[in-house]
Amino acid sequence: MRRSSLFLKKKMFSVLIFLLVSNGSLTLSNSLEKFSLIEEKKLNFDIPLFIQVKENNLKTFCVNPYFFKSDVLISSNSFGLSRPSYNIMTNGIKTAVQLTNFLVYNNSNIDIDQAKILSKLYIEESEIEGVNHDIAFIQMCLETGFCKYGGLVNPDQNNFCGLGATDKDNSGERFSSKRLGIRAHIQHLKAYASTKKINLKLIDKRFRFVKRGIAPAVQDLTGRWASDPDYDKKIKYLLSRLYS
Repeated sequence: MRRSSLFLKKKMFSVLIFLLVSNGSLTLSNSLEKFSLIEEKKLNFDIPLFIQVKENNLKTFCVNPYFFKSDVLISSNSFGLSRPSYNIMTNGIKTAVQLTNFLVYNNSNIDIDQAKILSKLYIEESEIEGVNHDIAFIQMCLETGFCKYGGLVNPDQNNFCGLGATDKDNSGERFSSKRLGIRAHIQHLKAYASTKKINLKLIDKRFRFVKRGIAPAVQDLTGRWASDPDYDKKIKYLLSRLYS
């Protein structure tokens, strides 16, 4: 009985810390259905971390005191570990190994060597242009569904951010290599986030259509890079998973 009481106290202590850090809950819109309770259970932990409730037609993921694991909390950002920056023209901090692990964790079918190549290239190309490689890599994960694709863009296009993809008759730009495809992605991000010149030869054919410096942070991409009203929320959510 005493052990059970101690267990519950530890759970509630963890929950209190979590609520202080997260201001009570993590709210996501209806469009984030793929991050459901079932998906969280399948991808992340052996037991669910969140419960799903509906309020005012919004799906809200709140911490579940019964299932919450204190060891997960300790490994999160709650104790002064790095938090993601939403400014695009900043330095990313995640290593190629960490990016690779995140991609493989969310797509067990991807070839690990290919995942390593993507991670390495995103860091290299981002550093050349001064773009935050964490944000660029996470945007790639969102746009390609962790390289599972299934949308307008096909894997052999080496188009990792949906450049020029508008409908079924126009699947977007095609690049001869992964590096060039990633370079175009980074250049396009820089076009949105900065007015500084591009450091390498311009290969992003859609660069000229962007009003330079109009989107310096992730939240500014919504309605510009994508029409999805929750575009920035999805990127921020994935960033929080990468950093936790």
